[in-house]
Amino acid sequence: MLIVCAGAARAGTFTTYEALEYARPAGSAPLLMDLRVPDGSGPFPVILFLHSGAWISGAAVLGSSAGIDELEGIDLGNAQFSSAVRAVVDLYGPVDLLTMDAQKLPCYPGLSANDAFMPPSLLIGCPIQSCPEKTATSNPIVYADSQDPPFLIMQGKLDCLTPWQQSQELYDALQAAGVAAKLVYLPTAQHADDHFNSAANEAIIDGFLDYNLKGSRRRAATPSPAAPPSSSPSAAPASR
Repeated sequence: MLIVCAGAARAGTFTTYEALEYARPAGSAPLLMDLRVPDGSGPFPVILFLHSGAWISGAAVLGSSAGIDELEGIDLGNAQFSSAVRAVVDLYGPVDLLTMDAQKLPCYPGLSANDAFMPPSLLIGCPIQSCPEKTATSNPIVYADSQDPPFLIMQGKLDCLTPWQQSQELYDALQAAGVAAKLVYLPTAQHADDHFNSAANEAIIDGFLDYNLKGSRRRAATPSPAAPPSSSPSAAPASR
């Protein structure tokens, strides 16, 4: 399920339109989204909330891949609109599928991220270690350049599904490319647990989006777009 929310939706009242078909790929089920439109005259920025769904039915490398012809999906229509986004919030997202198994915590000793029946291989369409070139096309680092938007990356250090090193690799690559990026570690958080829903951590996300989507980053008195004025006692920023 892809959910598109206009920027102010969480803070106020809004109208929800459910299960709207936005594309119908050949040989596949229709792609659906929920649209939440805030009350008021707007205009509002649009927030795209994309849950990985274990990647079995698809995934997106949105933040760093705008303008890459083979990833644009022109055949789905709307070629006249740019796919570029103005800011990215990455919560414990996989980056390099080929290194995940070597980096994983010993939570599930009998399970390998390289197995053919696991989500990475189901996404790519082959056992990932047998097709490394194809697998690499899913890695946002491959497409990172200085034109990418600001990134906020949040990662639990006790994540048994997405090793914390994945977020570190993305952060390092963005920094090397000259992209504004902030990496926040949650030392005791696991994968998608309630730590990410704490008021303090949600404030980090809200501050980042407000800063980058509401135009405040244009004011000289404000901090860099990757580091909005918010903090969390349960989150440990990367020391870089």
